[in-house]
This record gives sequence, C-alpha cells and structure tokens, in this order.
Amino acid sequence: EATIKQNLDRIEPSTIKVMITETCPYCPTVVSTVNQFALASEGKIRTVIIDISANPDIGQYYDAAGVPYTVINDSKTLVGMVGANEILRALIGGNIRVQY
Repeated sequence: EATIKQNLDRIEPSTIKVMITETCPYCPTVVSTVNQFALASEGKIRTVIIDISANPDIGQYYDAAGVPYTVINDSKTLVGMVGANEILRALIGGNIRVQY
C-alpha cells in the first residue's frame, strides 16, 4: 500500500479488469491485489472483476485464453498470476519508487 501511495502521482486514472473463473486457484489472489490498488489509490483506480464462465462473450472479446487475465485501461494485458509490482509497472509504464 505504501508503494502504491508513493507512486500515486505517476498513475493516471485507470480501470483494471480481471477475468476469472470460479475454479481458478490463482484468481482470488490477483483480485485481492487489484482491489488493494483501488482502495489505496484514493479513487484513481477502479476494478472490474468478470467471471468469464458466466460471461463468455466478454472473455472472447478480450481474447482471454487463460485466467486470471488482467486488462489495464483496455490496452495492457497481464496473463496468469501477477503480483503488485507487475501491476504497478503496467500502470505507470516504468520504474517503481520503493521506500525501505
């Protein structure tokens, strides 16, 4: 959360969509991570979680071959189990400021 807040000025208002399925063992972790971004971002980031088993047309639209499938601002995609650093890099498009 501290790293997100430190980089908040470098993050444009964004929407993160995560495509999931009910049976995916990795999806809850990615969903939790993106929701932490939304909570820490003071309204700059919103998340949309989509079950592509229930909404296969959305999965097909985004060509989601596997889950979790994360789409940032309808332009950058991250496939599989991704952590906060990968998501933050995709949001800011560069290096991350980290305070130790």
